[in-house]
Amino acid sequence: PATKQERRAVIYTAGVWLVFMGWTVIGFIPSTAPIPAQIAGWLALAAFPVIYLNAFVRPEPFSHLNRHLNTLLYTLALIVLGIIMSLATPTAIINIVSYLMAVWIFNHRLLTGFIATILLIAGSIGVIFFANLESYDDWFIAAVALPAVIMILIRITIELDANQQARSEQLALAAQREDLASTVHDVLGHSLTTITVKVQLAQRLVDKDPAAAKAELADIESVARSSLSEVRAAVTDLQHPDLAEQFNHSAKALAAADVEFHRPEALPRLTLVQQQIFAWVIREAVTNVV
Repeated sequence: PATKQERRAVIYTAGVWLVFMGWTVIGFIPSTAPIPAQIAGWLALAAFPVIYLNAFVRPEPFSHLNRHLNTLLYTLALIVLGIIMSLATPTAIINIVSYLMAVWIFNHRLLTGFIATILLIAGSIGVIFFANLESYDDWFIAAVALPAVIMILIRITIELDANQQARSEQLALAAQREDLASTVHDVLGHSLTTITVKVQLAQRLVDKDPAAAKAELADIESVARSSLSEVRAAVTDLQHPDLAEQFNHSAKALAAADVEFHRPEALPRLTLVQQQIFAWVIREAVTNVV
């Protein structure tokens, strides 16, 4: 999320499910654990939503680490809080599994989230077995398995919608490029033919009739300016110029103008809108420089 509105939306959609931490609260109330363990459990419970929501609002707090390592650090922090809470109520460590799965499923690609979910389910089964939480067997499907299935299905839906949107944008872009190619061909074909003929005429007149040659040159300038405006108007209709392709064109144009071009080695992850904006900015800047 980049704006306050997006952050609020993320906090709501991810935070609404924290209501199910109420099972941990219910486990704290009759707890007979030592008072320090209970106090630590309540503090961990208070910290859990903060770290959990932060994992969605700021999925990469450590910019020098990749997304997977950042998520792993969030996971370890949440597990530590779960262990602290389990000192007061043992089942707390299982209650947090669905939130761990959510962090991986919705912050990564579908395959990564699916693999992480399998590992977390296997780990929770191991915890139930080795910690002798037999009483939790009846709740395992509702607390771990069912949320996993629901989140995977939601993630698949999101993936399908994103793919469909990308295909629609690509088809629209292809249609726009075809229209642009046709428009530019029509504009340049007519204009360049006219300019070529007038240049030949001006060359013949330059010695015989300088005034007529100047008139032809003025017409050539007028036609060229008009064509340039028409081409710019046609190009403006192209909604999603390719950023990488624009870098290649810029490199060639600046090299021809003997201007040094410092090009980034790799492009960051950008949305289509961001790519469009930066491509137009670079194109206009290079045009101005040349």
